Amino acid sequence: MLYGQFTFKNGLIVPNNITTFGIQTILDMAFLDTDSDLWVGLCSAIYAPDLQIENLTEPTIGTNGYARQQITRDAAGWPGSGLTNLQPYVESDDLIWVPDGGAFDAAISRMFICLSETDTTGDVFAISGTLNEEVTWDTDTLEADRTLKYRIYSR
Repeated sequence: MLYGQFTFKNGLIVPNNITTFGIQTILDMAFLDTDSDLWVGLCSAIYAPDLQIENLTEPTIGTNGYARQQITRDAAGWPGSGLTNLQPYVESDDLIWVPDGGAFDAAISRMFICLSETDTTGDVFAISGTLNEEVTWDTDTLEADRTLKYRIYSR
């Protein structure tokens, strides 16, 4: 079984569900050497059972502060690994959202992973649980509150 979590630099941990599409993608990456990086985005969404990107309410993506963050398929993208409670994991490098755009003050309540930097349709690899309350970042938000890592566990 695979599962994951988003861990903010400030210590907040938000578990997520890796979808069937996500598990198939991980297997393809491991055994078929597909050339797909992962992209982490922010959204405000109610859980949707079909988990398509178009069901998420994502702030404008692209060059503003909410641009999706890339996790490359190499040691730079996944520099951490280890065991927690005898469960092996791999962990991404820091993903930092920088406040530089008109839509950066949009409220978000979840994080998600997909296979594209800009597609607004398609399958969702993973989606987090909902934050306790929607958050809005701006230029005064501490970097630790805008920085997270993604961890995948196997058990």
